[in-house]
Amino acid sequence: MRILAKYRTHYKILYTHPMTPRVSVIITTWNNPAVLRRSMGSVKAQTFRDWELIIVYDGAADAGTKRIVADFAARDPRIRPLIEAPHTGGPARPRNIGSKHARGEFLAILDDDDEWLPAKLEKQLAVFSAEGARRLILVMCNFLNVYEDGSIKEQGMPRDHIRERMLLADFNPLPSTYLIRKALLEETGGWNEELPAFGGGGIDINLRMIARYDFGFVYEPLVRRFLLPARLSKVAATSRKRRQEKLWELYRTYELNDALYRAHPTIAARVWRDLGARYAILIGDTEKARECFRRAVSFHSGSWRPRLDLLLLSLGLPLFRATHHVKGRRMESGS
Repeated sequence: MRILAKYRTHYKILYTHPMTPRVSVIITTWNNPAVLRRSMGSVKAQTFRDWELIIVYDGAADAGTKRIVADFAARDPRIRPLIEAPHTGGPARPRNIGSKHARGEFLAILDDDDEWLPAKLEKQLAVFSAEGARRLILVMCNFLNVYEDGSIKEQGMPRDHIRERMLLADFNPLPSTYLIRKALLEETGGWNEELPAFGGGGIDINLRMIARYDFGFVYEPLVRRFLLPARLSKVAATSRKRRQEKLWELYRTYELNDALYRAHPTIAARVWRDLGARYAILIGDTEKARECFRRAVSFHSGSWRPRLDLLLLSLGLPLFRATHHVKGRRMESGS
């Protein structure tokens, strides 16, 4: 009877699941089978059931990951066969590959070490269905940070000045909260594979989306992000090389979105000045810092602050560091 019940469930899903699901869920993973089962289970637990799940492995998949995906797929035809992508060390290319395989009207992103609450897709789709939502490209939501000691803290979405905060790189949302209208995402070009690993890749795609379309929000937590030792060790890496790579991604992101920043010159001057301070303080690259300060002046010639930065830097890095501090914005967020 158990076998019969299993096949009844299987064929019920198969019969009711259309060839073109409304939502394509993309999980990118690498060497993390211990938590992949949890994230996949949170997709299966969604109250909205018209989805397909695409798992993209960044490289040649390990046996544990293959076994987990095969086990889920054998019991649920909405789960597609595992895709192995060329290894890049970041999520940009795997997400683009998953998007190319996706058949849904919407794309939902889920990192392998995060999980969704059951109503996540249902509540975000309701925002897309609201009147006047035709220009919406992306709906996000609040999320819960879960710490090793079991404590939980809610991370909320800002309620005002969204565009300004994204332009300032002050607000870089968690990708696992994203539900994206696929057709509009394709118009923006998808994830930039030149910026694969750190915060810049996420900031870049957000800037390209807000330049043309609107964002929506569900102001309640629908995602859990687990801040456990393995994840925190990546965030806490402070080698000069890693910092240099992160700063380069921000530098390149601002360059690539130059037209958008030229429409907001005051904000552009602030981000270039902030980046120059980071180059000087975090890795001691005074040449790059000067270049950033000059770019800040070019955007807002009336601003005296980047001119003062150039003067202080000319008097020596110790004096510059003594008179500046780097704001505590997360450089490692949201790839």
